[in-house]
Amino acid sequence: MYDLYIQKGNIEVWTKRLAATFQYATAIFNQGNDGVPANVTIPIKDLGTNYDTGTMNIHDVWNKKEYPNMSYFYDALSIMVDPNGVALLHIFPVV
Repeated sequence: MYDLYIQKGNIEVWTKRLAATFQYATAIFNQGNDGVPANVTIPIKDLGTNYDTGTMNIHDVWNKKEYPNMSYFYDALSIMVDPNGVALLHIFPVV
């Protein structure tokens, strides 16, 4: 089961902890159908993870882009999501 963490306008953020690990899958949905991609900026602490004591790496699965060493408290993720599109993220702790 995924958990809805943010719903703001046409944007929804859903997160699921991956089986017995400190890794997460996060999907960012743009439900807008105006033909314009959404530039979504989300504070890391609002992605629904429990990394409140450190940093994490974020991998954009479909665009193959890395966001390394993101701070739970201080950083925000900015990502473009096409209309009626989804960004899929793999989030895992820095080891």
